[in-house]
Amino acid sequence: MIDLNVTEVYLRYKSKSLYATKKIAEHVLKNYVKGKRYYVLLRGEFGSGKTTFVRFCIDYMLGEGVFNGSPSFTLVNEYEHGIYHMDLYRLNDESEFMEAGIYDYLNKEEGLFFIEWARGFVPHDMVITFHIVGDEERVIDVKFKD
Repeated sequence: MIDLNVTEVYLRYKSKSLYATKKIAEHVLKNYVKGKRYYVLLRGEFGSGKTTFVRFCIDYMLGEGVFNGSPSFTLVNEYEHGIYHMDLYRLNDESEFMEAGIYDYLNKEEGLFFIEWARGFVPHDMVITFHIVGDEERVIDVKFKD
C-alpha cells in the first residue's frame, strides 16, 4: 500500500570528491531551486562543505571567480541577480538577527538566499545537511519544505 500522506521529501547524495560535490550542487540548483524568492538553509558541522557547496552554486550561476568567500564577519555577501550568501554563526537570537538587518534581506520580494547556521526563525524552502564521511567524502541530504 502507498502512503499518500508523506510529510517529508528528501534526496540523499553520496559524494566522494569535490568534483562530485560540484556536480551535485549544479544538479540541485538546476532541478529543484524554483521561484522568485527561495531560501536554502545549509547545515552541518565545521568543515563539512556548506561554504564549498555555495561556492559551486555561485560558480555555476555567475561564473568562476565571482565567489567572495564565507561572510563569517560581514554576515552577508550580496551578488548579482539577487543572490545572497549568509553566514549567521555569530548571531544567537532573533533580536540579533533584527539588529544586524537580516530580516531586511530575507523580506526582499525576490532573491536566492543561501543561509549557513540559520536558526529556527529563518524561513526555508530547502534544507541541505552535510555529513562528513572521509577527507573529501560527504553524504548530502536535501530536504524540501512540506
